[in-house]
Amino acid sequence: MVTNYRIAYAEGVEQDLGDLQPFHRNVILDAIDTRLRREPAKPSRKRKMLAGIIPQFRDVQPVWQLSVGEFRVLYDVQVNHRKVVVLAVRRKPPHMTTKEML
Repeated sequence: MVTNYRIAYAEGVEQDLGDLQPFHRNVILDAIDTRLRREPAKPSRKRKMLAGIIPQFRDVQPVWQLSVGEFRVLYDVQVNHRKVVVLAVRRKPPHMTTKEML
């Protein structure tokens, strides 16, 4: 039986989500709940590790990214604690890489 991961939110994520329209906020929260509770460290079409990229709010690697439409959810996986920490939610402008966005 696979145990689900707990979801935690870093300081500042509440502000990130609060700045969004309710529709976008709900879509993102639903994606976090459905896509990161099980196997958050397994790469997929919408989920990947950001190798070689260290966001300004973070000083260690790895950081993972979940794509939700035009938004990117940046998170850390603590496998030993079965915990996902959402670090930030950012809107990714068109024609910009994630590295440029951060």
